[in-house]
Amino acid sequence: MRAWVVALLLALPLAGCTVEPPQLQGGGGLSGLGGFRGPRTGNFSSFDAPSPWQRGQWWRFHISGGGASGTDTRVVVGDNGFSWDVGTNNDDTAYFDALLDVSTVGPIRKADLAGEQHGTPVLYYQWPLDVNRTWSTTWDGVTRDVRVIGPDVARVGGKVMNATALEATEAGRVAVRYDYAPEVGWYTRVEFIGQGGGFRLDLEDFGTNYNGTISTATVKDVYHDSAHGPLQPQHDFTVDAGATFLEMQVRLTGDQVVYQLGLVPPAGNPLPYTYGPCIANCSIADTQRLQAPVPGKWTVTAAGTVSGTTTPANAELLLREATILHPPAR
Repeated sequence: MRAWVVALLLALPLAGCTVEPPQLQGGGGLSGLGGFRGPRTGNFSSFDAPSPWQRGQWWRFHISGGGASGTDTRVVVGDNGFSWDVGTNNDDTAYFDALLDVSTVGPIRKADLAGEQHGTPVLYYQWPLDVNRTWSTTWDGVTRDVRVIGPDVARVGGKVMNATALEATEAGRVAVRYDYAPEVGWYTRVEFIGQGGGFRLDLEDFGTNYNGTISTATVKDVYHDSAHGPLQPQHDFTVDAGATFLEMQVRLTGDQVVYQLGLVPPAGNPLPYTYGPCIANCSIADTQRLQAPVPGKWTVTAAGTVSGTTTPANAELLLREATILHPPAR
């Protein structure tokens, strides 16, 4: 599953703390980075090896596309010896990292800036970044072939800087375009193409000495039921005190769907969700988030029709609890 794509396609505003980083530098550079490769200009650029990072370094990205917008600040929050530990101040990113393992959150290997998903390195770069250099890597659960396109220009906060463009293909199509800018020390843009309309991250600013908060998430499934036809809820579930939200995912298929689900909080009235009527080739998928759900024992109700032969009848309900905290960046 494509972690970044899912995070943005399903992104909904979360109540939480998003503290803007201090000391905005308008793209102020990192000094002393040595020479450069290829037909670039300026004495700060190096494409032979990654620029050095430090704890407290941060990058603020603008998110667009896929029905999402906002900012996501990535922060170097720890030094693990061979890798840096990168956090985020975006609640949605933290949630999907806990759920799916976002490759640019968590360990980033110092030697080559490789990310990690489920213990497997994601090779965004291979050094030196020579034109037409190619390699393969597992990224978001699929094999992608990466190629260094060549010299590029990045613009961050009105400042122009040297960069190298790269693209990753899968199954014969370009899936991701991104870059590397030595003055930034990482990418200034990442564009996922043709997935849910596509989405992108664009660097707005970067700097050092971050002293704001980050977002951390814990996630657990609290209810799951599926059937070849209407659901017949069998049990209740418990929401923990302090949960940030309860996420409901519903999938219904069939020749006919006229259905209603209800979530019943402790000592409360059911919260109804109605689907249909649909009378042919029905395929319904819905995601809802209930903010600050009442803690305690909840129940599920269901009524209606999910039937079919031409389109097989299936109903599935998944309820997931998420708790998001905002500790200071360590």
